[in-house]
Amino acid sequence: MAEIEKISKILNENKEKNFVNRIINPNIFPVLPNSDGTVSTHSMMDAEIDGKHVVFPSVQQVSDGRLFRFNEEQALQRALELNEFIEFSSAKEASWFAKNYKQIWEQ
Repeated sequence: MAEIEKISKILNENKEKNFVNRIINPNIFPVLPNSDGTVSTHSMMDAEIDGKHVVFPSVQQVSDGRLFRFNEEQALQRALELNEFIEFSSAKEASWFAKNYKQIWEQ
């Protein structure tokens, strides 16, 4: 399976999650201004938690609709509480997805 097809499949299987919906439909969500003049909608991280390999966003949508950048610990805790993560079978697979998910925008 080509990389883009693999990414699309993973995203489609998790499209009910807010951060995945923001990846799939970036134009209908707010952006987070960065100090260098660019904007962010996502910043993905991966981690191992209790033997599970997960990918989660550090840029998350808060209750008033704005995007906020959390530090890694806060982002992971919040992602776990809100079920805003994707579980993978290995650290290698999670890391690959966290680094390559933006390819979906190149199609």
